[in-house]
Amino acid sequence: MCPDFHRTSGRWPSGAYPYASRSEAASGAEVPHYDAGEGLVKIPAAWLIDQCGWKGRRSGNAGVWEKQPLVLVNATGMALPEEIVALENKIRASVKQKFGIILDCEVEHL
Repeated sequence: MCPDFHRTSGRWPSGAYPYASRSEAASGAEVPHYDAGEGLVKIPAAWLIDQCGWKGRRSGNAGVWEKQPLVLVNATGMALPEEIVALENKIRASVKQKFGIILDCEVEHL
């Protein structure tokens, strides 16, 4: 059983770690977490995305790399930028729905 974190923050891709209180993380022993000081822990965004079933999945021409859920790929070589952004938004929505955590994206869209 996963704890009900309801926390915001965390950046992805590139090894993002949303934060939660130590007591919330302790309520879900199977949730990997790392001490962040001041009563907080970091939870790997990759784990959250993987737990939502995204690793290795595709949405249209865009996909999530099967070896690392923080990496979005042009799965067919024909993905439009809008498809990559749409996949990113689907992933963020599923993490929010399942864990109550809002992932912020480090990627700057131009």
